[in-house]
Amino acid sequence: MNLMQSCKLLLHISCSFNRSLQSILSIRCKSQSKMRPNWLVVGLCGVTNSGKTSLAKALQARYPGAHYICQDSYFRPVTWPGHVYVPEVDHFNWDVMSALDMETMVKDVHQLVDGEPEGSEQGILILDGFLLLCHQEISEMCNIKVYIDLEYEEVKRRRDTRSYDPPDPPGYFDKIVWPESRVVREKIISTFSRELLLLNGKDPVETNTDKISVKMNALLKSS
Repeated sequence: MNLMQSCKLLLHISCSFNRSLQSILSIRCKSQSKMRPNWLVVGLCGVTNSGKTSLAKALQARYPGAHYICQDSYFRPVTWPGHVYVPEVDHFNWDVMSALDMETMVKDVHQLVDGEPEGSEQGILILDGFLLLCHQEISEMCNIKVYIDLEYEEVKRRRDTRSYDPPDPPGYFDKIVWPESRVVREKIISTFSRELLLLNGKDPVETNTDKISVKMNALLKSS
């Protein structure tokens, strides 16, 4: 890749970050008012392949009846005309907010938490997504905010063992996935530093589940 191509790629990444993270920069202290008194909402965010889904399933097993919504279920179809095309890798950028149908996800979350919990006084909702806490309305509804981090080598190793549709083209991880994830990480940590639970994706799932459970149990007792 020559100097001109590198500059274009860096400009593309910068612009896509500005779009996908625009909402996170505008979050104010009023977010507490968006939390539902009859619902405990846990937001699991983190770099790709950090173990978010495994952790969500472990929490569901520990708290029977807990609901689960995954951000990955809202990727737009490849035929959607608004995708961001990256010429350097001849591929759409699937690591920006615009690649996700967040309007539908927000609608589905509201449909659940705007109602009364079934069979209990306190409902539990677990949300999971690599850009979850970058969405203002979603993040404001989360009583517990979690970010799961993982070093480059382990993320790359895990991603290489998985299949994607469409598949990652050569260079997509190093040119798009990893640099996008680092900027998202820093923005989330700086924005939610006082309330964020930062976990290591290499730690056992049971260990991370215990850490989240401590916060969940404290909130459930005080509700």
